[in-house]
Amino acid sequence: MHEFGHYVDSHYWGLSYLMCIGIPSLYSAIRNEDYKEKELLIDGLPTKIIESPRHRHSLFWTEKRANRRAWRHFSRRFGVSQWDEYGIHKKYFILKATYPLH
Repeated sequence: MHEFGHYVDSHYWGLSYLMCIGIPSLYSAIRNEDYKEKELLIDGLPTKIIESPRHRHSLFWTEKRANRRAWRHFSRRFGVSQWDEYGIHKKYFILKATYPLH
């Protein structure tokens, strides 16, 4: 469904899609980082936490826009309420905020 959002954007932007959406999205995909597990001592106990990456392609504006456009299309026509295209979980960001790794 996400790729359909890019398809809708390409019709909206026309020939300027490549410069305005395509190239920034490709650059973002190249810079993508995955979540990393680290073990820290918290209150004297070894604890595994998941560190949030500095750049996550799925959170880049072109990808969020494609998700939003696809969701809008599929919810209106097929009754799809929500989906998690990339498997993003809020708990990763809560852990990063709670236990900052510098």
